[in-house]
Amino acid sequence: MTNSTARPPAPASFASKVLSSPVPWGLALTALFYVAIPKLPNFADWGQTLFCGHPLAYATTALFWIGIAELGRSWRGLPVQRLGLARAARVEKVPGQPVATAERLLDQLDTKSPALRDTLAFERLRSMARYVRGRRSSDGLTSHLEYLAEFAGERLHNSFALVRTITWAVPILGFLGTVIGITQAISNLDPAKLESSFGMVAGGLGVAFGTTALSLGLSLFLVFGTYLVEKQER
Repeated sequence: MTNSTARPPAPASFASKVLSSPVPWGLALTALFYVAIPKLPNFADWGQTLFCGHPLAYATTALFWIGIAELGRSWRGLPVQRLGLARAARVEKVPGQPVATAERLLDQLDTKSPALRDTLAFERLRSMARYVRGRRSSDGLTSHLEYLAEFAGERLHNSFALVRTITWAVPILGFLGTVIGITQAISNLDPAKLESSFGMVAGGLGVAFGTTALSLGLSLFLVFGTYLVEKQER
């Protein structure tokens, strides 16, 4: 019988950690977006005003694309997870005593491709079999499976922590821009020179409302994007 004890995963290299992080991908998408703005017909002037009107607009846009990169990373993993779920349902049923069945199930799982072995469905089967093998009995297996289900739900929720943080931070940046813009407008208001100061006041109000509109619009995209991806993962 083959050894079914899983080897600990090799530590990821620095390059792989960087490539798997949404931050560099989000910053790259941000750069491409700003390069594309002047080249988009019927969008260049409006895009320059909305996305380039204040440093906070750049920060808000960068956070948005980092969130999109994180959602994209989760979305790319869905096909293999679906495949793992379908293949796990077709794993050969091995009759016999629980401990022997668990041993044979582990041997069977080890023959699958690494991509399938790393899916959540195969992890669940492996954990179930190891539980039976370790206890030398199937007693308490139902409670163990309930624990695994709760743990999987918590892990799924935690996997979207970065996106939820960004979704919360983007409107905050917009409100900060509102405060800065209104403060700028008030500081530039000169009752003795209303006509000459009107342009500076209008510029401050433009910053105030522009950053707010930008942040609220981008946060809506993130909220619905998170909902769609998380629903598919569940």
